[in-house]
Amino acid sequence: MNQPQPRVQDPGRLMALASLELVPGDPQRLLDQIAGVATALLSATLGASVITWNPQTEEYVTAASTVPGQERRAVATSVRRTGGMTRAIIDSRRPMIVTDTTTSEGNNGRLIDEYGIRAFVGVPIMSEEGVLGVLYVLDSEPREYDAGELAFMETLASRAASAMGTAAYIQELESTSTEHRDTVFRARDDRKRADAVARVANALMTVHEPEEDLRVVADGIGQALRADRVILVTVDMIQRKVLHQVVGGREAHQIGPLSYEQLMDGLTGWAIGNRVGVTSNEPDTRESEAARQTRVDEGSGPMVIVPMFFTDRLAGTLTVIRGVGKPPFSQPESATIEVMASQAKLALERHRLMAITRQSLEETESLLETAVNLMTITDPAVMLKSIVEATTAALPADMAEAHLVDTATQSVHHSAVAGYTDSLSDPWDGLLGAALRGSEGVLSSSPDDPGESDPSRAARVERGIGPVAVMPIRARGQVLGVLLAGNKEGGAPFDDHDLDLMAALVSMASAAITNVRLLAEN
Repeated sequence: MNQPQPRVQDPGRLMALASLELVPGDPQRLLDQIAGVATALLSATLGASVITWNPQTEEYVTAASTVPGQERRAVATSVRRTGGMTRAIIDSRRPMIVTDTTTSEGNNGRLIDEYGIRAFVGVPIMSEEGVLGVLYVLDSEPREYDAGELAFMETLASRAASAMGTAAYIQELESTSTEHRDTVFRARDDRKRADAVARVANALMTVHEPEEDLRVVADGIGQALRADRVILVTVDMIQRKVLHQVVGGREAHQIGPLSYEQLMDGLTGWAIGNRVGVTSNEPDTRESEAARQTRVDEGSGPMVIVPMFFTDRLAGTLTVIRGVGKPPFSQPESATIEVMASQAKLALERHRLMAITRQSLEETESLLETAVNLMTITDPAVMLKSIVEATTAALPADMAEAHLVDTATQSVHHSAVAGYTDSLSDPWDGLLGAALRGSEGVLSSSPDDPGESDPSRAARVERGIGPVAVMPIRARGQVLGVLLAGNKEGGAPFDDHDLDLMAALVSMASAAITNVRLLAEN
């Protein structure tokens, strides 16, 4: 695979990307839009194509293309599921650049010959769930692609992944809403329950804060089912804590704050672990002994617990309780609780999607601002300071540091730090040294990471740094330096999305540094 030629990002292209509004409603229209944008903004002489991939079935699903004479179906059905360039990009999760197909080995596929493809770039479209497809830019003559063009394609692919994920969520939301409307219609013989569900659904159509939406659901259940206690919680399974707790019912005043451990120790933990709703009329063997005793002490009788999963993600749980000696919940009542839980789940998912959209826009604006700033800087030290400040703002992170180094002489040319600490790490030691010697980003949740040496671990503890993310700065296969982002001890860990943001920042930095060096040489 050829390496991209160095070049600073095109500001006009970045401005166009920042103002681009991908429409997630129609999946095919979305793919057509992505292919059209890639063709126009990268001046592809032959066109661009997008092909989507189902990682579960390992099949190509659909495609879009601006290549003259190339039909969508031909793209999806002609690409090999095993072997070949597209599958190689999917399996490696890395871009592929071929500047001349006539001289590059392994690029003699039928589509290349049939459509006269002489150069191309393919980048994976990736989300948290895996690779969703591949975006290609195709040229009819040999072409040297620069780093700015590759960075733009990767950013466009990231935007495409976000829009494709949103489109999938919208389809699931619509499907789920249809199923739950059917459940409501089956329960219309009990007008009170149906009216309560309708009131909750109407109330949730207006955008509220998450706790306000949970309050609407809790009040609706309390009124419809003569429930003594209603408990709605949202949880963070990674950080093991309760995020929101809303209570309702006639005995709501008797419900105190619940901890994550209390939830998981009782019947709620069993329901979450088995991903099923639970109906229980008395202390249950699926609960711990302590939880059973608490249930007796609090006078809790029949209860229904519904874990609110959206695909593989737990949004929260809904628990409805009646006192000892009161009648169990009937099947229609349990069905109503399920519907109410789904209403709450959809409302929470809407809030999550809105937050992701806002975050995506903020990240794009931040990256655009950083790219524009870097193009005006000619001093490497000032440039490095700009990168660490952009890192703390974009992730966000409590601190960030960066080093420009010479690996041949083991010397540090420039260092910069931003955030709550002004001290620096030794770039040759611990995780930073490993990143300089390797090529991958690194995530570490605590100083106890085995990748840290004793000195680097001690320095990390002394500076109060907990989770970190480390990314090497490279250009054309050469190590230029390393970037580290950190949160204070006890802070939130970083994830793959943070590494992706750091990779984008590092890509801009390496292009800017290379550009400064080229200017200096000339």
